[in-house]
Amino acid sequence: MSAAIVVLVVDDDSFNRQGLCRYLQLHRFEVVEAGDQQTAWGQVQRVQPRAAILDLAIPESPTARARPHEGRGLLLAQQIKAFDPRIAVVLFSAYEDRGLEVAQLIEQGVDGLAYLLKGCPPETLLGALHATLKGHIVIDPEVSQPSRLAHLILARMDPLERAHVEAGLERLARLSQRERTVADYIRRARNTKAIAGALGLAEQTVDNIVSRIYEKLGLHQAGPELRPLVLLVKILQLSDLLQTRLSGFAGYADYLPDESSD
Repeated sequence: MSAAIVVLVVDDDSFNRQGLCRYLQLHRFEVVEAGDQQTAWGQVQRVQPRAAILDLAIPESPTARARPHEGRGLLLAQQIKAFDPRIAVVLFSAYEDRGLEVAQLIEQGVDGLAYLLKGCPPETLLGALHATLKGHIVIDPEVSQPSRLAHLILARMDPLERAHVEAGLERLARLSQRERTVADYIRRARNTKAIAGALGLAEQTVDNIVSRIYEKLGLHQAGPELRPLVLLVKILQLSDLLQTRLSGFAGYADYLPDESSD
């Protein structure tokens, strides 16, 4: 039996935090909690959780007050991703649109990230948590328009990089199911050996699949100034944003089975 996934919950409202912790525990997660950025950062270093659920408006320390304009939750998300990019992060916003700042995180190569409206249905949170554990980007359209963020990110790219990313997006449907699975492992910072072990394949087989992925997406033609791996991650990130088709977040149901303990 696989070990429980550890999730850090950060919210300065103890009632909300405890309710969320109990809900996650009912779904077999192991939970640690914090009410401020300083304490949460200590928990990340001590426990090294697989995921973190962060309120955007948290105080800097146990003795400070939350100031929403400071965006301490976003700062903590940056700290966590710099510490270990494989840690999934779910951000909550209560009342303000911080979509542009979330877009900046994505532009920096941050993956496994969700941005939700606080107070969303519990199953929405659960689906988003599983999606981010699999390396996906999830944006609540009630908080910010996912397609708008995607186009904003594209518009700010270098023209050569944008050309490769847009071409890759158009060709993404050409990937087989096995190739898409490997691509999703790549975006979770997995190396060839780790992917081979997870899928029960020979390392050479994985190398061949990666080569086919790059060829099908046209990334093997990228110049020396562009790395195919970086381009692939950006293609998959933007695909998550552009293909968001949520009606009452029904789309998150695809992520509800616990397949994230590979």
